[in-house]
Amino acid sequence: MKNFPSEQLPNDGGYHLPRLIDEANERLKQIGKHGKRATIKVAPKPSKPISAQFSLHGKQTQRGLNLSLNRANLIKAEEICTLITSQLVANSYSDDWLDSLLGKEKPIEQEKELSCKEMLEIYKKHYFKQREENKSPKGTWDNTYRHTEKILNSYHDKPISLQIVREIIDSTKNNTPTRKKHLNGLVNLLSYFENTDFKQAIKRYKKENKPEARKKYIPSDHEIFYNYQFGFKRKKHGAVKYADNRLCWQFLYGLLAVYGIRIHEAWNIANWDKPVIFKDGDWIAIADDTEDIESENENGKLSYHQIKKKTVIPAILDPNNQDYLLCIGHETKTGYRIAIPICPSGHSRNCKWIKDFNLIQPLNLPDIKNPLDKNSSECRKCTATTTRWFHRHKYGFSPHALRHAYNIRGHKLDVNQKALANSLGHTIAVNNSIYLKHEGYESKIQGLKNEIERDNANRNKLEELRLKLEKLEDENRYLKAENEHLKTELKMYEALKGK
Repeated sequence: MKNFPSEQLPNDGGYHLPRLIDEANERLKQIGKHGKRATIKVAPKPSKPISAQFSLHGKQTQRGLNLSLNRANLIKAEEICTLITSQLVANSYSDDWLDSLLGKEKPIEQEKELSCKEMLEIYKKHYFKQREENKSPKGTWDNTYRHTEKILNSYHDKPISLQIVREIIDSTKNNTPTRKKHLNGLVNLLSYFENTDFKQAIKRYKKENKPEARKKYIPSDHEIFYNYQFGFKRKKHGAVKYADNRLCWQFLYGLLAVYGIRIHEAWNIANWDKPVIFKDGDWIAIADDTEDIESENENGKLSYHQIKKKTVIPAILDPNNQDYLLCIGHETKTGYRIAIPICPSGHSRNCKWIKDFNLIQPLNLPDIKNPLDKNSSECRKCTATTTRWFHRHKYGFSPHALRHAYNIRGHKLDVNQKALANSLGHTIAVNNSIYLKHEGYESKIQGLKNEIERDNANRNKLEELRLKLEKLEDENRYLKAENEHLKTELKMYEALKGK
């Protein structure tokens, strides 16, 4: 058997973090004395930076820990807050001590003014050190600092100035998300060196930058089905040798449409031809039934068939499988989770697309060499190749749009919100805001029409029930009157009989 440590998952990425923060703060509370303790605070921003909050000389103080919110950084934050608490209890805390602990050097203590190149090297080293546990720190760095890095390197030994700051900002277009990212990155870089000289200039740029949210085209369910049928046919003069290749891409297309998974997650399916069980919070992929039964019985535990009744997620190719739950492995953005199939006719066992898209076959993914490796822009090869395929064949939407369509479909079918969010690997808040905002007007109008139809159907059912109730009440009144009449006749009969 192969164990996958899932940390009590499946979950939706950040689902457990608020609880873990509360538990960490409760432990910190136990070690503090007389109110002298540090607690973990998380700012309500997109990056959600972690801070330590504590009282110093009767004044509430909050110090950033240069950590973004995730499980690994939460452990680091608790360790730092524990050390701060011990310093507070011993009355030996100082800001210099905390700066030293965080590896932060104050520029005012430098013997000479830092050059642009030196600033960049120091901050870049700090940036990657704080994100050692992240899956793709280089990609995040490039998205936020590529313009800043290029311009700072070009000035070499010159100290940073307002002219250089303006040049960095003007290298991005106004009213774009790119400028917003680079402005925030520039603020973080300057804040690290406690440089406030350009605060007002950056503030003006931020105020003037008003990017509009890009509207993604989300295909309707009819378009998705039509494209599956006709978007993968071999061209009249196309090479025969590529026919099988098209079938692989068609299979992947169906998988993305039915399960709403991310592209790279198709290469991380754990239960396609083998079942998966949950045990002690971990996933166990079952390689061989006989082997598992013997190993379980040797330890005096439940047999495989006893376990199967409660905790087994069957293989997709299992002939007895009816729900077709898909287990996504750990080498993904949000780790272990279970995805449910959804199509216009319903979800799980009611999902017709499972058969319509011919998914019950051996896993038939496109042949991409090292599909999960990342390219220079930190994008996985399978994701980049699939995106190019969609663009080259002019489907009119991106592969990721199938994921948005899946979410919208789930909402229209009134799938439980928590189940839908977990299936996509999101929090409920992200699922209801970021993903649903791309729903097209036609889809929204159709959703309203469907809701009206459902409401009318419910009203009709209520009217039918009301009429049935009135009929039953009339029948009940008639039977009561008949009963009273029979009672009267019985008394009269008994009276005559007595005479």
